[in-house]
Amino acid sequence: MKTTAILFVLICLATAIAGQDKYSGPGEAEPRFLAEKSSEQASDFLSISDYLQHNVVYPEQAKKQWVEGVEIVRFTVTPQGKVTNFKFVNSLHPEIDKEVARVLKKTDGMWEPGTLNNQPVKMEREVCVSFILEERDPESAKVYLTQRALQHLRAGNEHLLKHKNAKRALRKFNECMKYCPKNCCLLLMRGLARYELGDIEGAHEDWDRMLALGGIELNRETMQRQFSEFKGFSALTEKLKSQEFSHK
Repeated sequence: MKTTAILFVLICLATAIAGQDKYSGPGEAEPRFLAEKSSEQASDFLSISDYLQHNVVYPEQAKKQWVEGVEIVRFTVTPQGKVTNFKFVNSLHPEIDKEVARVLKKTDGMWEPGTLNNQPVKMEREVCVSFILEERDPESAKVYLTQRALQHLRAGNEHLLKHKNAKRALRKFNECMKYCPKNCCLLLMRGLARYELGDIEGAHEDWDRMLALGGIELNRETMQRQFSEFKGFSALTEKLKSQEFSHK
């Protein structure tokens, strides 16, 4: 078993569990949520994520099925400050999707639109909402999500790296994805498992998402030593050429 590969992924997960935010390009400004336009006390929340956590109701059906994790939704803010085109990047449950969309729709008119060269344009935003059955403070919730993710990631790595069982590994990586959907190392590993099983499109989706979130830093020697035995190694290597990474 390639222990170094497992340690590498676990370290990445522990340090990047929250993921990275998308930054605007040159001449762009992201849409901005205006808490002061809410009918509630603006002091209750400082961001759209805070607003969602404050207003979303945990669906009873999801509770009964013990559904937990981090929901991610992508949506468009129009030049008029309205929200539309909801896409659930990490969907935990259909009822959770509906509830998050319901609350987001209430924010119509509470947005300052994104701009390009100082002109209002439609622009995408992406936000996360955590669903945990037991009420916890933010720091405790982060620790809990990390611990749950690590349980599944360790098992997935064992199946993929030691037993060469990509099918079982994928199940564990999918479970892990519920708890840390913006983790680049997890996306890399799940992409390898999907490629092994013939899901080439799914593998590239994971790797494209990984790069969109900021990618990872790996030198060529490390890549060769840890992942060369996998079918998707060449495709992954080509994908990583589009980002800067260490060649030490």
